[in-house]
Amino acid sequence: MKTIFITSFHIYISRNLFYTDFLPTLLESDKLRIIILVPNDKKRYFEVHFGGPQVVIEGIPFGTLSSIYTLSLLMKRAAKYALNSNSARIERRRKLILDHKWLYFIAISLLATLVSSNRFFRRIMRTIDYYISQKGRFDFLFDKYNPDLIVLTDMLNERDVEVLQAAKQRKVKTLGMVRSWDNLTLHGLMRALPDDLIVHGSRVKELAEQLNDMPGEKIHITGIPHYDNYVKKPILSRDNFLRQIGLDPSKRTVLFAPISDHYLRGNDADPYVFELLGKMPWQVIVRFSPSLNVAGLTDAKPFPKMYIDRPNLQLAEASGELPKVADDDLINEVLASDVVLCGPSSIVMDAMTMGKPVVILALHRSPKSYLEGVYYRYDYDHFKFLLDCGAARMAKTVDELKLHIETYMKNPSFDEEGRKKFLDAYAGLRDGQSGRRAASVIKSLLFIEK
Repeated sequence: MKTIFITSFHIYISRNLFYTDFLPTLLESDKLRIIILVPNDKKRYFEVHFGGPQVVIEGIPFGTLSSIYTLSLLMKRAAKYALNSNSARIERRRKLILDHKWLYFIAISLLATLVSSNRFFRRIMRTIDYYISQKGRFDFLFDKYNPDLIVLTDMLNERDVEVLQAAKQRKVKTLGMVRSWDNLTLHGLMRALPDDLIVHGSRVKELAEQLNDMPGEKIHITGIPHYDNYVKKPILSRDNFLRQIGLDPSKRTVLFAPISDHYLRGNDADPYVFELLGKMPWQVIVRFSPSLNVAGLTDAKPFPKMYIDRPNLQLAEASGELPKVADDDLINEVLASDVVLCGPSSIVMDAMTMGKPVVILALHRSPKSYLEGVYYRYDYDHFKFLLDCGAARMAKTVDELKLHIETYMKNPSFDEEGRKKFLDAYAGLRDGQSGRRAASVIKSLLFIEK
């Protein structure tokens, strides 16, 4: 019997992995015991939804153990600052211009230039991190289960790093995963390297090698497991779903995913687009983020021919995890739409995976400078790659918004080649087998055939 730990400290991990074929594929072998590590307050939720004879849920109390915890957070910040991607440089420039942090800008720019230019300095940084970061929180689990493999589902999460460093201390084999397409160019260097790494697509593999010194032969491309559900048949037919939410199946439909206050200071863009769409001829589905707010639309009432979905209510009912019903709703909403409108979020990839054209929103009610508005986010490495592929059209004015929507409605295959090029690079294979591939990597590392 082999024992593996799988971390789940981010709210999207249950959707990303456990609501796919990943866990059932692992459980096809009776030679595996799976220990899922979760925050203590989510233990009951995971026991109900994922527990079983071969699956044990361990809740972790995340009170700080010592003042060393602050050093761990310091190293997390240093890893973010040491990144010298275009995304990171834009973030530093924004701090300088908007917050007038000159010393911050100079110090962090020097750190990023030094670390990014030399593998030796990255190695020193990771060594310092290993020795000064918090230790001991997970010792009781290693003693209790004596695991054979540790699976880290989010390589940029400080809790995953803590588990990884504990595994290194005990010389236990590790497998990391890059959770999202923007992680390696926006959120920092990997603070510790796993023995093996799972990524979604070839572009992320390149970034793991170039920015993080991960050996190419130790990187496994699997595709995105939760996209397996996106390429299968819809949960409901388009007609039945639209009728269920009070819309007309015979009408053209636009899905609008607001940008959120998280990405915009003084967010006037989302209320503005919301009002514009309410006056346009198409019916509209408004899909809010499960975890990000739009203060200007908190009490918004739908216009005629408009449906509003607020999955944050489902999030609260699921102990802060994204429940399967929320992702099922998204699948139905995207498949029922003719065109998807969104900002700098992964909704763009979700929609393209389901074969829908996307209009990128870059319009504000009042004029904004490059760094005050949403514009700068489209120069981040991952989004610039998308736009350079010709995968989507950007709307900076009302006229452009109308034009791009009408263009895609008349010809949904417009920019299809660009969408495929982007998805091939960042999403990898989209054949409904990504969850099984990810599980197969684990089995191969443990020398389990079935």
